[in-house]
Amino acid sequence: MTARYVNTASSPGGDGTTNATAGDNRAYASLNEAEAAMPATLTDWWRIICEGQAADTTAVTLAGTTTTAANYIEVWTDPAQTYGRHDGKWNTGKYRLEVSNYGDTGLVTVNVPYVILDGLQIKSTFSTPGSGHAIKINHSSGGTPWVKVSNSILQGVVSGSFYNFGIEVREGTAYIWNNIFYNWNSTYGFGMYVGTATDNAYFYNNTIVNCTYGIRQNVGVLTAVNNIVKGSGNTNAYVGTFTSSDYNSTDGTDNTEGGANSLQSQIFSFVNTGAGTEDFHLLLTDTGALNHGIADPGSGLFSDDIDGQTRSGTWDIGADEYVAAGGLIPYPFSRGARGGHLALSGGLQ
Repeated sequence: MTARYVNTASSPGGDGTTNATAGDNRAYASLNEAEAAMPATLTDWWRIICEGQAADTTAVTLAGTTTTAANYIEVWTDPAQTYGRHDGKWNTGKYRLEVSNYGDTGLVTVNVPYVILDGLQIKSTFSTPGSGHAIKINHSSGGTPWVKVSNSILQGVVSGSFYNFGIEVREGTAYIWNNIFYNWNSTYGFGMYVGTATDNAYFYNNTIVNCTYGIRQNVGVLTAVNNIVKGSGNTNAYVGTFTSSDYNSTDGTDNTEGGANSLQSQIFSFVNTGAGTEDFHLLLTDTGALNHGIADPGSGLFSDDIDGQTRSGTWDIGADEYVAAGGLIPYPFSRGARGGHLALSGGLQ
């Protein structure tokens, strides 16, 4: 593994080999600076470790680097760092990417395959014509090359009759799990969107709140399992044609994803839904998601929740697995090769 560091307290010009904020070997000042320093061809797994109390305010496009399944890019936040990973809700004391009105692209645009984005906070403020994305997956490799997005918080501050996306899978294969999406509520606001015929998207255990459309499939192949959609009404929670999808839950009456075990008209009990103080961890009193999921929907892809707590028994639906006070399982310091993301497989067993 090759480790490189981003620290928003640093200044441009370091070589990124440490997380120090001074000296020639200081951290990169932004994720965009780290991307620009990547070699044309990877001969190792590159882990970019991000931290910082101040926001990273430059959008980034991962492009121009040749990757493979063994030599891939991982953008990661370390739970052991003081200013590294969030604690399952938006945290301004941890690494976050925040950009406003940045044009028809993503705060993170992925134009190459074999990329992992794990444990990020991304906030899009967007009110101008165009299409704004927290993450745009746009690698056109086709076939099995993948992009994975996990354990991240994607927040919209959007308005107007514009297209805005938490995640848009525009090209390629994507595995997306344990993420929280909220406030993608412009006229054409989407929590998760699959957009072209070459897409293969697998959405597992995500929590989607207050989005105009929860999960929308335009074309391509989309599998959705164990997802919460709240606040998208009775017709926009699940839009499109879904494949092998089940065990999803919504507060509306929409059942178009077709799952025999999916739930409609549910009431979700979160820690806090107040504007600016959102915390979408489940409460013990929840009846819409607690113990209503299916275990291991990704066939070994993951076994924990957004906090790194082990899922067991009948899984909870959504990004959070409820664990009683006193029974917390600390997030592992290191998740091993590929960030602990296990062998890939699509759909239910």
